[in-house]
Amino acid sequence: MAAREAYIVDAIILSFCYFLVASILVTALVFSGGWFITWVILVVIYAAGSAAYFLWSWTNLRASPGQRILGLETVASGNGATLTMDQAIRRYLYLFGPVLLAQVLTFGGFTVIVLGYLVGLIALGYSIWLLYTVSQSTKRQGYHDVQAGTVVVRRSPAAS
Repeated sequence: MAAREAYIVDAIILSFCYFLVASILVTALVFSGGWFITWVILVVIYAAGSAAYFLWSWTNLRASPGQRILGLETVASGNGATLTMDQAIRRYLYLFGPVLLAQVLTFGGFTVIVLGYLVGLIALGYSIWLLYTVSQSTKRQGYHDVQAGTVVVRRSPAAS
């Protein structure tokens, strides 16, 4: 399934960028005693960076970089149009919301880390369910796509 491989490419790109930013911030802030502020900044960068990456690419390029590499596009299911920002936000939240919440909670201190792991288990179940809904759809449209009114399609070659 090409969409899964596209997400892996996107995850590698995002992880590399996040690692670079986190390394700089940790070096600058943690060694000066700013553990809490470093944690807050990293959580905001992680959440906002991921959202910006996908929302911008879906609404401006019709595909994330990983999808583009594999010849895929995310379009409106009704007419094949470029996603509106509302559709992109709904798709992002239904696709990544539970996993993002779990990751944000596990960034926290010991008081929220247990809650983060619990939400993480629920998010894992939700992710498996999303894969199941994609596999059962004739259009390969998962629950997140149905909720946002989107579908991932193979990019058609440009007309010459």
